[in-house]
Amino acid sequence: MKQETQPQPTCTEPHPLAGADALMDPRTTAAFLAVHVLTLADWRCKGTGPAYLKLGAAVRYRRSDLEAWLESRTRKGA
Repeated sequence: MKQETQPQPTCTEPHPLAGADALMDPRTTAAFLAVHVLTLADWRCKGTGPAYLKLGAAVRYRRSDLEAWLESRTRKGA
């Protein structure tokens, strides 16, 4: 009997989180927001910045959370 095998993903296929929910490290996030990495650390301590994930010792940000946070900070002129 022939056993069916699942196709193996290749390096050319997009990562499952490569869209709105791509995970970004603090350095990439800081560049995306045009702020310093230490500003992100300060915001995390104060609880005033965008939502983030802790994966062990690693801090990661979802792109969708960053976009939502930016949208929440949008102000309209008088």
